[in-house]
Amino acid sequence: MKHSPDNEHSYKSTSGIVLNNGDMKLLEPLQWLNDKIIEFYLELVVERSQINPLLPKVYAFNTNFFNKLRRNAASAMRWTMKVDLQSFDIILVPIHLPGHWLYRLWTCERKECITSILCLEMERLSARAQRIPPSFGTIPTQMNGSDCGVFLCRFAECIARDADTDFKAADMNEFRKKIVQGIKSGKLI
Repeated sequence: MKHSPDNEHSYKSTSGIVLNNGDMKLLEPLQWLNDKIIEFYLELVVERSQINPLLPKVYAFNTNFFNKLRRNAASAMRWTMKVDLQSFDIILVPIHLPGHWLYRLWTCERKECITSILCLEMERLSARAQRIPPSFGTIPTQMNGSDCGVFLCRFAECIARDADTDFKAADMNEFRKKIVQGIKSGKLI
């Protein structure tokens, strides 16, 4: 069997997500990120929070969670039964709408409220399926139709280390390179 140049190299995450060269080409400027890249990168964000006790403890749902929730909320919520959501400081939900990536996050000082907030908010999100602005600081604005997945990854990375979101749209090509470095090294730099 011949191997195409797009499949010469692959990168495998801890959970088994495999990215090949074709996937990695999506990290070039103005390319739309796919679900595998976003899940791989969010996994790196979560792993960093597990390794560094000074960072908030982060949980990230996979990119299918929201769409599953929209189709069958009860089934989607069963995904959370095996996860102690109350043990996390930050919960990230990547959301893929037609033609756009966005995210929703929950932070909660009172741990007992996370599960109920998640249930109520996800029901509301599944009914409306529109962007809900986060409740913190100044939010950088996307300036093209292809960087939404990169913005999602950048926001998640900043939030997961309690950093300001003081980046700009002009920084996205540089951040794409950092995503590549993280994927290749298997850790966030």
